[in-house]
Amino acid sequence: KYKIIADGSLVIEKADLSDGKKKYRCICRDEMDNESVTSVPWGQLIVTEPTTLQVPRIRSGSREHHYKVGATFELYCIAQGYPVPSYTWYKQEGTRMLPLSSNRRIQVLRSSLLIHKASKIDSATYVCVANNSAGEDRIHLQLVILGTYKRD
Repeated sequence: KYKIIADGSLVIEKADLSDGKKKYRCICRDEMDNESVTSVPWGQLIVTEPTTLQVPRIRSGSREHHYKVGATFELYCIAQGYPVPSYTWYKQEGTRMLPLSSNRRIQVLRSSLLIHKASKIDSATYVCVANNSAGEDRIHLQLVILGTYKRD
């Protein structure tokens, strides 16, 4: 339900009224010296029930991602809308949009795409479509896999 994404944002999927009764704060820890800094003051989420349909809006972050061959990482597609949007992921090949489904290396996880052991063939444009009964939004994410795979 709670997820911290690469840019440090807290994402709460399917937030409900109980999430608004909690307080949140960020603790940043430096991996080199293990020192941490805590945000002040605490943040509080205001949760309200929507009264009208809301077309999904995808929160835009970086649209270009670079990773090394062999890396494992997630591509995110965070949308807000009412009713809660559903997600579909595609890999763009030329003018064709090929729907993605989970396999041994790639997992479609609702609002994110988890890629294990990246290879050069993963370099492509990925399209996330968030939709509900009010409409849809989409984002194109460019993935570039760098380097060569070294065998032992």
